[in-house]
Parts: sequence; C-alpha cells; structure tokens
Amino acid sequence: MLKKVALLLILLGLAFGALVLLGQKSSFTVQSTRQYPLTQAQVWRVLTNVERWPDWWPGAERAELSGSFANGSTIRLTLKGLPDASPARLGRVESPHGFLWSRAGVLSSQAGTAFRLEAVNSGVQLRIENFIYGPQAILARITGEEAFRKYQLKLLANLDRYLHSKRIARREKD
Repeated sequence: MLKKVALLLILLGLAFGALVLLGQKSSFTVQSTRQYPLTQAQVWRVLTNVERWPDWWPGAERAELSGSFANGSTIRLTLKGLPDASPARLGRVESPHGFLWSRAGVLSSQAGTAFRLEAVNSGVQLRIENFIYGPQAILARITGEEAFRKYQLKLLANLDRYLHSKRIARREKD
C-alpha cells in the first residue's frame, strides 16, 4: 500500500512539473464587446475612476489606485471570496482608447483584463478581454471559455446600467 501511495505521489509530481514546464508559453483569451450611445470620453472617465469599479464590476469589493492613471501605476483590487492578491499593474494606457491591468496568477502566470474603446457612428464600442499567460492558461481552458464570457457579459451589462443611471448621465453632461 505504501508503495502505491509513493508511486501515485511521484506521478502527481511529474504531472505537475510537466504542467508548469509545458504551460509557460500557454495563453488563454476571451473577448466580448458592447456598444454604448455615449462618447468615448464619457466611458473613459467611468473606466478610469478605479475607486468606483465596485459600483459596476461584479465581485469587486474594493479598488484603489496608487498614483495617477498611467503606465506602471498599481491598483489594489479586492474580489469577493478571494484573499487579497498582489497589486495589479496598469499598462498600455492610451487615453481615451484603452488600457490593461495585469497581475501575478498561479504557477508564475500573468492574468489580467484589457479594455479598448472605439468610436462608432452610434457612440462607442467597448471591447473587454480577459487574458492569462502561463500554466494557469491550461487550467482556464478546463474551466471553460463559456464561464469567462458569462462573466464578461455580466460586467458589460452592469457597466451599461451604471452608465445609464441618472447620476452618471447628469454628471457626464456637466
């Protein structure tokens, strides 16, 4: 019995090692888009008001930006049910066109979210992309693209309600 347990532990260790080694170059991305009858600047102001993210970002309990909204600045993002993770780092900030944030994931992976705004005839189109690079991407494929997409659609619907709330509409007209 002891030999079987030892063999099983060795096999699990080898499988874990293979996952880490083979997964270093793995990637996983999911994108969703939504159009809003607002200007690019109006949506940009809401997206870059990090402290207000919990008002529309599903699962966000707290978000704090250290410094200005610029490349390299950090965001402390606390999500419901998860312990405080390492701070996220802003990157590719291109006002008012888009930005991304990323932070360390499991098994030396990087995980993050990118937002891209594009002016269209009827307002602005927002594209959200969740991405994972590294071994965690293999695990994300197992949990499924559908779960990520459902989360994105919920986020976009919440943002839609937030953008169309009377408070935001009034403030954006000023």
